[in-house]
Amino acid sequence: MYYYSFQNVKLWNQQSVKKDAHLALLEISGIRSARQADEVDRLRMDKRRLVENLKKEVRL
Repeated sequence: MYYYSFQNVKLWNQQSVKKDAHLALLEISGIRSARQADEVDRLRMDKRRLVENLKKEVRL
């Protein structure tokens, strides 16, 4: 069980870092369209979900 939890934490952390990088790129380059704004909103929600999962997994 511990190994499985560690793998989840590692995967969620990697996904969170990728979403941070994509989000930063969109914010730096400027959000110029509704599609980009929707993408930013989706990335922020996904990142929030991943962080919550990380917190839950670390508490176990």
